[in-house]
Amino acid sequence: MTKHIRLSIVAACVLFASSAAAADVSVAEDVKQSRVFAPAMSLSYVPFGMIDPSGKPAGFDVELAHEVADLVDAELKIQTVTFPNQIPGLVSGRLKVAWSTFSVTAERLKQVDFVGYLQAGSVAGVLPANADKWKESLCGATVAVAQGSSGDFVVDKLNKNCADEGKPEIKKTIYPDQRQEIQATLTGRVDAWLDDSTVVGNFQQQGKGQLVVTGPNYYPLPLAMAVAKGDTETAEMLRSALQALIENGKYGELLKNYNLQDSAIKRAVIYTSADQVPDK
Repeated sequence: MTKHIRLSIVAACVLFASSAAAADVSVAEDVKQSRVFAPAMSLSYVPFGMIDPSGKPAGFDVELAHEVADLVDAELKIQTVTFPNQIPGLVSGRLKVAWSTFSVTAERLKQVDFVGYLQAGSVAGVLPANADKWKESLCGATVAVAQGSSGDFVVDKLNKNCADEGKPEIKKTIYPDQRQEIQATLTGRVDAWLDDSTVVGNFQQQGKGQLVVTGPNYYPLPLAMAVAKGDTETAEMLRSALQALIENGKYGELLKNYNLQDSAIKRAVIYTSADQVPDK
């Protein structure tokens, strides 16, 4: 067998495998008709979504969305929507997909359905000098959280524990975006920044230790993108595309590029009920 023929066979096998994976992906009718995939992202949540120095969307979510768009044979058109407005946008019908690292909670499942693509808990980022002070508990701390984020909900849960133990409550300070949370912690206006372990861990690495992770990983939950309640067609499109990317290795490749391997999942799951959530 000549080298040319062997290479042709290999190329044909790769093409067949790629076509087979694409064939397993379910495409929602609106995407099939418009040939456009238009998820909403905040683009202010490093390393998942941000604007790069050239002014273009970048980050793990952006790259993964491009892969999904390719699989469903559509053009990616990201809609920039602030995090607190994404679920209301789904409920009102203005949005089809809200692509953010939503922690899957029973409360949110009353309004929307989810497609999981990562898993993580919440951790505290603090100045290195304060790491030991807040290692065991955040009771009595002033904590920066983003409105409607996992950290926002976690503080409420932790305060129940503080009250049960007779300790002072955690004072929650809500900020509109990640940059302001980080700046408030760096300047000492708050004691800690509470957010997904993926995000705080990434800043510890990229920020060269300006803030460090301390304490436990609180309430690990699936992280997911959201769709309108009952929109099974869009949910299945996302689930099947993500599963194809998990199986063809592209998902793992992107995770490695962003140092997110510890948050990997093996199977994409649609969440519609609180019964599916580990910690309801």
